[in-house]
Amino acid sequence: RLDYESRQEMKKIESYYADFNTLYTRIMFSTIVVTLLFIMSTGALVLFNSRKILRDRQQAQRQLEVSERHYRRLIENVTDIITIVTADGTITYTSPAAERLFGLTIEKIIGRNIRDMVLAEDMQGIDIPTLYEQFSGETPMNCRVVDAGGNQQVLETYIHRFIGEDGEQYYILNSRNATLRKKAEEENRKLSMVVEQNPSSIVITDTFGCIEYVNPFFEMATGYTFAEVKGKNPRVLNAGKTPPEVFNKMWTTIKSGDVWQGEFINKKKNGDLYDESVLVIPIKDLDGQITHFVALKENVTELKKARLQAEQANQAKSEFLSRMSHELRTPLNAINGFAQLMLRSKKNPLNEKQAKMVVQIDSAGKHLLELINEVLDLARIEAGKLSLSIETINPCMLIEDCLLLMGNLAQQRGIVINNQCCDKEIALVQADYTRAKQVLVNLISNAIKYNRIDGCVTVYIEVDPSGQLRFVVADTGLGISSEKQQQLFVPFARLSDNSDVVEGTGIGMTITKQLVEAMNGAIGFESELGQGSTFWFTLPFSRQSKEDPYSVAPTVITNEKEVVVEGSDRLILYIEDNPANVSLMESFFEDWQMMHLKTTLSAEEGITIAMEQQPDLVLLDLNLPTLDGFEVFRQLRAHPDTATIPVVAVTADAMKETLHKAARLGFDGFVPKPVDFEKFKMTISDLLKVQF
Repeated sequence: RLDYESRQEMKKIESYYADFNTLYTRIMFSTIVVTLLFIMSTGALVLFNSRKILRDRQQAQRQLEVSERHYRRLIENVTDIITIVTADGTITYTSPAAERLFGLTIEKIIGRNIRDMVLAEDMQGIDIPTLYEQFSGETPMNCRVVDAGGNQQVLETYIHRFIGEDGEQYYILNSRNATLRKKAEEENRKLSMVVEQNPSSIVITDTFGCIEYVNPFFEMATGYTFAEVKGKNPRVLNAGKTPPEVFNKMWTTIKSGDVWQGEFINKKKNGDLYDESVLVIPIKDLDGQITHFVALKENVTELKKARLQAEQANQAKSEFLSRMSHELRTPLNAINGFAQLMLRSKKNPLNEKQAKMVVQIDSAGKHLLELINEVLDLARIEAGKLSLSIETINPCMLIEDCLLLMGNLAQQRGIVINNQCCDKEIALVQADYTRAKQVLVNLISNAIKYNRIDGCVTVYIEVDPSGQLRFVVADTGLGISSEKQQQLFVPFARLSDNSDVVEGTGIGMTITKQLVEAMNGAIGFESELGQGSTFWFTLPFSRQSKEDPYSVAPTVITNEKEVVVEGSDRLILYIEDNPANVSLMESFFEDWQMMHLKTTLSAEEGITIAMEQQPDLVLLDLNLPTLDGFEVFRQLRAHPDTATIPVVAVTADAMKETLHKAARLGFDGFVPKPVDFEKFKMTISDLLKVQF
């Protein structure tokens, strides 16, 4: 039984063992399968994640490469200079912009000290860390460098600090070229100072006229502060005295984009009225649209008063000159006139001694007349009363006319005159013929008078470097010392050592210079003591010969005259209030039997005689006590019986304005006192068609 039970237990144990082995095998197989499945799943997951990580890494690498390319393009093309330096200033990196600025390769820049690139006075011995403390953050540092062209450039630099991989401190310098901006800022600062310190009122408004800015002088001139007028219209200054049409025209003009200039009568804050000259300028943007208006305003109250006083003073001066011309010439007319008549008298000829004395009287009178003419000319020029009649003239004919006048003087002094200007075609010039002749005659006269015995005067022309025609008068005279040359154009300065012997006033060259400049020319000279002098002046070419100054042939001037014949007695009426002048004229006509002179001291009586007797010629003084000569002329021209009678003005008022006025009214002739009787005879001969 024990054995049986043991066997039975053994079978149970074997059964349990078999079941355990079966279960173990199943569990082991299941475990292996599960483990394999887990391992495969984990491997698949790891493989999937590895591939994802690899893809992400590749994408990140590509993005990094793109970012690096963008960074390189940015660094290579940015105009700012990016530089990395150590604490002692050694350059470890710089952007390509530095190459373009300094003209050096990056390799030659790296390793240099930043102080070698910046002007020493801008660094002032300060190290980089100290500069960082001063200019870190948003505060830039300005420094100057010299570019590849040797020009100074202003760099505006921002400084930042970072710690490198080696643990050392480095500094990034971000520099921008601010030269143009600095210049613009300087220009703006200057313009701002001009506006702020301008002695004229400056007002800036918008397009509707609302004030946006006024300068300090506006506040001083008007009494209004900027705060009081800001946003208001400038009409706050309107005194109600300016016509509305002036404002309408101003707005029409400036809104069309044009500049307007005019005057207003305005009122200050305290109520005072003042005249204001205003210039309004439209300000446009780049598209041409008007954005603002700028008004430049100046108080002209005192200026207008001064101008009125100056005009009154000029008028008084002109009247004084006219009066002086008349008062000085009237006695000279008698002196010179009687002297000429005495020298030419056939009925009562002078003996040799008397003739010499009368010649001295005539010479002194002519010299005094020359002095009077030059003084009056100078006063007229200084008074601004010089009137010019600019016309096209032939320089060759001008020189020939002047040399004809100077022939006798040159012959008396044994001077030879060489005319070298008319052997070629001459271009025409623009000038007042009378004044140009006066200038040239004065230069030739001086060249003769201040020459040596048997000397020579040469006259020629050439093209001046300024593009004008130059008239040159060269002499072999005494010359002018360098010490005296600066006084040549000073009034009343006599520079010659023999000035006591040679007659002169000392103002001829002063007048000559002013006349030349009034005709848009220039004058100059070269002189050496003992070697002679060369004087020259220029005149502008005429427009018709401007392109080729020597392509125009000289103008041919003929001297054709009507044939005059002796006729029967002619009645001449002389209206003159000065008995001495009447006596002189009577003495002149005594030698001409065919001329009958009738005189009267009264303007009214002269008109009556002219209407009743209808003379062949009327000689008329312009300065009469009751009616002036111009009014007498008008009445004679207005009456049918006297309208066609020739009238010649015989006057001591030889002002050019008077001559022009007589010409405008239609006088048939103009004879200045003192009378040149040779010219006077020619005038009468031409008008009456008779031969003396």
